[in-house]
Amino acid sequence: MSEPTLLDLLTLEQTGPDRFRAAAGPTVEIPHLYGGRVAAQALVAAGRTVPTGWLPHSLHAYFLRAGRSDVPTEFQVINDRDGRSYSARRVEARQDGELLFQMLTSLGSDTSSGPDWPPPAAHDPAAPTGLEVFNAPHLPSIETRVAAFHDQWGMPTHLWHRLTIPFPDDPLLHLAGLTYVSDSYNGFGSGPGQPASGVGASLDHAMWFRRPVRLDHWFSVAFEPTSVGSGRGLYRGTIRQDDTVVADLDQEIVYRHPRM
Repeated sequence: MSEPTLLDLLTLEQTGPDRFRAAAGPTVEIPHLYGGRVAAQALVAAGRTVPTGWLPHSLHAYFLRAGRSDVPTEFQVINDRDGRSYSARRVEARQDGELLFQMLTSLGSDTSSGPDWPPPAAHDPAAPTGLEVFNAPHLPSIETRVAAFHDQWGMPTHLWHRLTIPFPDDPLLHLAGLTYVSDSYNGFGSGPGQPASGVGASLDHAMWFRRPVRLDHWFSVAFEPTSVGSGRGLYRGTIRQDDTVVADLDQEIVYRHPRM
């Protein structure tokens, strides 16, 4: 049996009003459900409850329990508000009746664009065509190449990605795929006094979608670990395509050493 593609994982069955199901699928994630997968599926579910052309501009998600990739995931979308320019949705994901994920997302119809303000340091990663393919089995249908690793920890902090399969011309699916990829790495790892064993599960994840993206064209993800405190590590990320910012993200992870 062949492994599911990214498109397979983003295809949901509608089971009722504002209810959707993602099929179980054996993947390299077994037994754990990759957080980017459930977040991307939740975004698709929310996007299917607003008018065509309305796209998410932000999401805020919490990972409550570990899920399984070989168990179907049920999504319930709650309509909090429909306005003239923006709609608000809550999404709850369950497996076997147990709540494992919650997300708030806001969607809108305005697709106009404006300028980016450049960061203090120049953004000049190595071109993907000159880099070796990086093995990332948790990202199906995605080619990955690493432009930079953390100086101390050796984890990827600047990556290039692009799709390797045909994909529908659906802006929502491209944003969902971007969400899938956004949870792939965090830049934390082992370093002086901070062994990798201190890095744990994702706690919460936030994204801001600035512009449409095409997953079949190269896009870069730059991760920046910022701090560790109170048992949590925070990192930030910026996603660019064609020299413009298409999305920003923040994520907290558990960062504490196992009890002896």
